[in-house]
Amino acid sequence: GNIGQSLIGLTYKPENIRNYGTLVLRSSNIKDNNLIYNDNVYIDDKLSLPSRVIVEEGDILVCVRNGSRQLIGKCALIDSIAAGSAFGAFMSVFKTRVYEFVFYQFQSDGIKKQINEIMGATINQITNKDLNAFQISVPPSEQEQKTIAQTLSDVDVLIAALDKLIAKKRHIKTATMQQLLTGKTRLPGFGGEWEVKKLGDVVDFSNGKAHENSILPNGKFIVINSKFISTQGEVKKYSDSCFCSVSTDQIVMVMSDVPNGKAIAKCFYIDKEDRYTLNQRICSLKAITVDSKILFYLIDRNPYYLAFDDGVKQTNLRKEDVLSCPLKLPPTLEEQKAIAQFLSDIDSAIAALEKRRAKTQAIKQGMMQELLTGKTRIINN
Repeated sequence: GNIGQSLIGLTYKPENIRNYGTLVLRSSNIKDNNLIYNDNVYIDDKLSLPSRVIVEEGDILVCVRNGSRQLIGKCALIDSIAAGSAFGAFMSVFKTRVYEFVFYQFQSDGIKKQINEIMGATINQITNKDLNAFQISVPPSEQEQKTIAQTLSDVDVLIAALDKLIAKKRHIKTATMQQLLTGKTRLPGFGGEWEVKKLGDVVDFSNGKAHENSILPNGKFIVINSKFISTQGEVKKYSDSCFCSVSTDQIVMVMSDVPNGKAIAKCFYIDKEDRYTLNQRICSLKAITVDSKILFYLIDRNPYYLAFDDGVKQTNLRKEDVLSCPLKLPPTLEEQKAIAQFLSDIDSAIAALEKRRAKTQAIKQGMMQELLTGKTRIINN
């Protein structure tokens, strides 16, 4: 509160919402400390709004109340594009002359620790009084503050460039899949007519079994459930029991999800032996007469399965639903393997970029810990 001011956001009524008008910035407009505009709410621009709820370039937008504790404190810097918008009641804006420096302080472990200490056991919120009471380390001169902010901003530029490159690679992969997996484009040296078969003609099917009563923090087996598949192996549960094992080169698929869920028919390719066991409502598919990797690319979130989601009731694929999926396949195993390898190489390139981005993000966090606490000082020549 010594170097800036926190302001509360706008409370509006449902009848004030319009398809177009004044944009009201909410927590959904912040991702990775940047402003996004995928989920916008507008209110009637004829409403007379107090000046305190209109953001200006350089304001720091902060989420101060949310159903998820993890989202409290996430922030973004208002740029020239967002300037003139309003911000909602579950948000605050912090105004300060040294906004570049303070913006990075809001991302620091120091602020996050203070947020966690202040939040109650049941209510996920911080007040403007809380914000103004947060303590940060401030260099003695504005020049040093700006130098620190610029140094961290340079790392953000690199992260943004990696994000653009990753997005481009993913776009290339999608376009390539549309060509190679339909036979519209053939790899050099291959010919002949593609064949249409049902999934059930080329795989062995196995269904998982419930492991809920055998989940242990340090179990011997990794339980493959919908969360494991949707996060591509990042979220794991363990069990001491193995009711349904899976092995290398098998594909596992989610058979049940909430309406409009993004996990239904999501697949995970088993590329190493890792003591897996299959949970209920997850199936495993073992390729018999087709290359397993091209099969993975063909059935992962296949539109055939997405059509079962009516957007109202929970989607539950049956065994016969899974196996009835029509597939258009190259006539030879060699072409199937060649296509799968081509796509796999693109995936490897994307994974390498994502790993580089994660490393750069970790470096930034380390720099913030040093520079924003005064442990390391930047010397200007």
